[in-house]
Amino acid sequence: MKILYYHPNHVHSGGISNEWIYGIDLIYILMKLHPKWNFVKMETNSKLKLREMYATSDCLLRPSRHDGYSFGVIEALYYGLPVLHTYPIPGVILIEPNLKSIEIELLRLWLEVK
Repeated sequence: MKILYYHPNHVHSGGISNEWIYGIDLIYILMKLHPKWNFVKMETNSKLKLREMYATSDCLLRPSRHDGYSFGVIEALYYGLPVLHTYPIPGVILIEPNLKSIEIELLRLWLEVK
């Protein structure tokens, strides 16, 4: 399973690390627990490459504790990609920002794509 995720390359103001804000700490744990899943960081300036990432992925994972309705979420939904998100946005699979909730939904999706 190919899972897209977003992780900014900067730290936000207030001294809070982007690991906490963007839930990347949870994604790193999932990477260790499920080494067969392919986690792909969304980092490109190319629209063509970004379209390819959406087209070849199984879902977008956004366990954000800060950033709600982002362009990445809108684009993934546009391309028909399931989006696991911590904010109740129409069309997303709502998750809690904790490992158990994320893992349950990813396992459910994984079973669907197998």
